[in-house]
Amino acid sequence: MTGFGYLALGIAVAANFIANIALKRAMQRLETGSIGDVIMGLLGSLPFWIGMGSAMVLLGAYLFAIRILPLGTSYAAVTALTIALLTIWGFWSGSDTLTLAKVAGVCAIIIGFVLVTVPFGAGR
Repeated sequence: MTGFGYLALGIAVAANFIANIALKRAMQRLETGSIGDVIMGLLGSLPFWIGMGSAMVLLGAYLFAIRILPLGTSYAAVTALTIALLTIWGFWSGSDTLTLAKVAGVCAIIIGFVLVTVPFGAGR
């Protein structure tokens, strides 16, 4: 059953990644104007609906994962791995630069994730 929890976490990370990219694109395409114009622009935007659908998948997969796995493991996986993926995506897509500090930050995130989620020591 734990394998399904980790599968759910993988789905949640992927959905979080897609939701963030899609919602960013939806917001970039909006014309500035009144709040009504913004709402109508979002409602007519395919990236907005992809982002919202991905957010729903994220929520469902995350809820399934926290039912099976420890909360700290689940939260660390969804947030840390998504941050790392989005940073790499930003560099790969050309929307962000890759600096030594960012590489160190992503490495620190991944190391922190491993330290929080992998059982070390004889007592576990």
